[in-house]
Amino acid sequence: MTDEQLNMYLARSDEELKMFNDMDQKRYKEEKKDEVMRVIEKRYEEMGKPFNKNLINYRLIQEWEVPSWIRAEPEQFDSGAEYGQGKRLRKQVNYFEEFTDN
Repeated sequence: MTDEQLNMYLARSDEELKMFNDMDQKRYKEEKKDEVMRVIEKRYEEMGKPFNKNLINYRLIQEWEVPSWIRAEPEQFDSGAEYGQGKRLRKQVNYFEEFTDN
């Protein structure tokens, strides 16, 4: 959802809509949105990926900023691991030993 769409949903009047849009414009200037978007666009071009500014939120972490251990494919991990796939060491309990004939 874009900031404009969000503002339309939140605003209760035209005056509030204008106020919300003005607040966003002020935030864009403070955060240097245009400059950050140029850096993001350049990075997408370097990676050879399509860049659509309407689908990019410059305030969120970008794909290249995600650590490699998070981006790793599952087959890169040890498939023989005993833990991590719902397997765990289970304690054997025998309830019959607690019962007596008396």
